[in-house]
Amino acid sequence: MQLFQLVRIFGRNDVKLISRDHFLVIMFGFVLLIALVLRFGLPWLNGYLADRGILPGGNVLRSLEDFYPLILAFMVVFQGPLIAGAIFGFSLLDEKDDRTIQAMLVAPVPFGRYVAYRVAVPTVISFVIVVLEMWLIGQALVSAWQLVLIAAGASLTGPIAALFYAVAAENKVQGFAIAKFVGLAGWVILIGWFIAEPWQWLCGLFPPFLISKAYWMALQANAWWPAVLLLGIVLQSLMLVWLVRQFQRVAYQGA
Repeated sequence: MQLFQLVRIFGRNDVKLISRDHFLVIMFGFVLLIALVLRFGLPWLNGYLADRGILPGGNVLRSLEDFYPLILAFMVVFQGPLIAGAIFGFSLLDEKDDRTIQAMLVAPVPFGRYVAYRVAVPTVISFVIVVLEMWLIGQALVSAWQLVLIAAGASLTGPIAALFYAVAAENKVQGFAIAKFVGLAGWVILIGWFIAEPWQWLCGLFPPFLISKAYWMALQANAWWPAVLLLGIVLQSLMLVWLVRQFQRVAYQGA
């Protein structure tokens, strides 16, 4: 079966699964809402706090604008792909409930191609989300080619999250419980911003932090940002390979 036909068939099924779940549709809308709120809300809030002597003010000498890289790293570079991963992760849980995954084991389509599709789609969607949100927000922007590379690194968070839901949860109820834990993981990025180097690098044990770190370094014109980005990509790729193997094991166990 040709690749285009596979994408069309699986894609049609994804559209059906997502469209029948209002929560997943709202999550797609939430991505746009985040971008619009940050685009118009950040400049307004920055001016509001500055006019009232809050930021900067008192013992805080930095304006809210100085924290834009932190806010965008968390809300766009991390949360954008995480939302995409959650959407497709819950779709996988629907397929788990419908035993579609087990049916794929005996389908004419090689199971490896199905898994490749499940990795590729959230990766592409995550990449598009990061790039479009960054351009729409228009704050703390790196150059276009840097953004493409950073978005490529961040996009791996999407399939990691999707497969994590599929491996760790038996159904959507458990998926919602796991979502709380997954969201808390992003606090590593928020906390890491305030930790001085070299201790900050310990946050790199959570690989998505390294993508955010590379973004911050690119904004500072630090020549080592590509190396940090590459390290983050390598570590996330290893996580992804492990999750793919776990997903395959779960699929065969459920057959």
